[in-house]
Amino acid sequence: MTAEWKIESFEMDKDRALILTPEYLYVKIPKEDALRFVAEGKQGNWDWTDRIHSKDVVHLSTIHRVTANKKDSMVDMDLDNDSPKKYNFYFFIDESEIKQQFLEKLHTHLNDSHTYEEKQVSSLKSIIKPLLTLLVTAAVGVILAYLASDPLEPGTSYKVRLKVKVLFDFLTDIGSVPIIIAASVIALITIIVMFARIKNPPLLVSMKRK
Repeated sequence: MTAEWKIESFEMDKDRALILTPEYLYVKIPKEDALRFVAEGKQGNWDWTDRIHSKDVVHLSTIHRVTANKKDSMVDMDLDNDSPKKYNFYFFIDESEIKQQFLEKLHTHLNDSHTYEEKQVSSLKSIIKPLLTLLVTAAVGVILAYLASDPLEPGTSYKVRLKVKVLFDFLTDIGSVPIIIAASVIALITIIVMFARIKNPPLLVSMKRK
């Protein structure tokens, strides 16, 4: 690795950055270190790669799919892990403009091996996931609150609960009110997300291996 074009850094937040080369993606690097590593790389010195822990490194050849909403901060990747199975890896880039620059540069490196697609999601489709989350939260909240407030009784009910005694002891200890409050907070956040998506539906970017 020698040429200057082979290394660039992108700020993730005020403290961390990522480094992108045609072969590797180095994520969650302290910003000062990233700037120094990029400078060393452009001078032809790549010894800094030995000082980054392997968990922070993604080989671009292992990327199966990249998905991102241009209107939020998350970048989501499905990676091959030297097996037929895939595993998930994600990170956040706070500034939308920097995130867009990163996605464009990543696309140039994956252009020969991956398809690229941008898709504007409709307002209706954009609320499906948060709506499901809302329904599941409501159902789980109601069930847990009922179990927390319903005392143990002899018979089948008692035998069933005895098998998961730790759970029921915990529910009994905290009571139904904290469960209702927690479920309500989650539901409120989900509703806020739903209205935000209706007002500003996602613009999805997808890069998928050919």
